[in-house]
Amino acid sequence: MQAFDLLCKNDGITFIIYFWQAAYQTASGEVDLSGLFGELMANKCRITTEQLEKILQTAKKIDLLYQTETGSWTSNGIKKRISSVSKERSDAILRQEESKGKKSKVKECLHYSSNNDSYSPNNRIAVKLWRSIVSAGTAQKPPSIPAWAEDIRKCHDIDKRSWDFIYRTMINARNDDFWKKNIKSAKTLREKINEGKLDIFSPKMEDCILDDNFIANVRAAIDQEKAEVQR
Repeated sequence: MQAFDLLCKNDGITFIIYFWQAAYQTASGEVDLSGLFGELMANKCRITTEQLEKILQTAKKIDLLYQTETGSWTSNGIKKRISSVSKERSDAILRQEESKGKKSKVKECLHYSSNNDSYSPNNRIAVKLWRSIVSAGTAQKPPSIPAWAEDIRKCHDIDKRSWDFIYRTMINARNDDFWKKNIKSAKTLREKINEGKLDIFSPKMEDCILDDNFIANVRAAIDQEKAEVQR
């Protein structure tokens, strides 16, 4: 660029600035300077077409610009930058589409169905577990909430844990830095409860609210959330 400045002085610098502007406005990075297009560029730079031709040949001689097979002008730097920008835009579009897809799946997982399952305590705990994982930024692919709800139901019906016991154990464990990374499914939650590894996070059974009261609280919370969504 210093050699170009020395050879073409201010006229050359003015031209190269306009040339760069024109090149980066095209998808190919190439600028047609033949015929009328060359006259327009010369007028913009306030030079003659002869001076423009001399500047172009100088730029070509010092490898600042080169002429393509179609007669247009560009440079290796411009081509490289155009390619890089094009890739960045493509990658950004892909990331945006992937993000939309993931958000759609997450929304679907957190959506309450219109049937009675949406009010079931095991469904509620499963959804709360997934929300906790999403909030922590450790979510991978969205789960099957019905499958998670079934694991929670087994923890209640088979393992004889109250709804409030399961819920509070899950919330407390998910607030722990270690278990936050290691409890990422209802199945794992149930396993760790039964193994006694989450006892430190579990409330005393006598401190837990009755199942009927827990279910009533679930219905009230869901009705409130639905009302807020409809506003």
